[in-house]
Amino acid sequence: MTQHAVAIVNSKGGVGKTTTAICLAGALVDKGRRVLLVDLDPQASASVWLGVPSDGRELLALLVERDQDPAPLIHHLPMGLDLIPGGLLLTQFDPRTSQRPGRDFLLRNVLKRLPTDRWDYVFVDTPGSFGILALNALAAADAFLVPVEAATLSIEPLLTQFRAIEETRQALNPELSCAGILASRVNLAARNPLQILELLHAHFGTQVFRSFIRHNVNLAEAPAHKTYIAAYLRTSNGARDYARLADEFEGRMTAKASPPLKEVVHG
Repeated sequence: MTQHAVAIVNSKGGVGKTTTAICLAGALVDKGRRVLLVDLDPQASASVWLGVPSDGRELLALLVERDQDPAPLIHHLPMGLDLIPGGLLLTQFDPRTSQRPGRDFLLRNVLKRLPTDRWDYVFVDTPGSFGILALNALAAADAFLVPVEAATLSIEPLLTQFRAIEETRQALNPELSCAGILASRVNLAARNPLQILELLHAHFGTQVFRSFIRHNVNLAEAPAHKTYIAAYLRTSNGARDYARLADEFEGRMTAKASPPLKEVVHG
């Protein structure tokens, strides 16, 4: 199986980005896939969730120092997921590389030093801002996935974000594709929840996953158990939703049939 690098991105915080990075990765692990998660967020939410708190010093050094071996930074977690933890010192990445040529490709250089046959997927959890770390993730990825919170969805900011991603694709990574837009925190008990999903599909068409993640209190409980939702409570709606997403995600990554980004941006 070809190794795929996937950036989990959204410039808006609180949309389920880290939840999706961890729980989709976990659902894929449950399918027998080998997944490495790179926590590129200075807030280190994924690292804390998985019980590997870090100040980010090692990942920062890995990014800015040439030819450093990534292997010693990889934590092999009991549930079968591998992790390179992030942390607050990643905020120094921008000032430390401001005068460095090719700084948009430093994460790509790191991923190239990983063995290509060790993982099926490398997920990169990104900060909740469209800065230099997110640009590095997009420049290094084969595809990107955008979680959106259905309850507070606004189409225009999402279109603006896709335009920025399209500019990044053209400038840094022409092969970058859209794995999909994921509606998260969908409250089926709310008034007219399906209208939000219909709005997404009307604007973005086949780029929107058919799968969506229902509002589920067990997803908020999983971090206390330092694991992904299926390993915490396999019978929960959250575990079922991410298992369905994993099947659809793999189908898309295999088919590579999504339309070009310019069709998403311009319609």
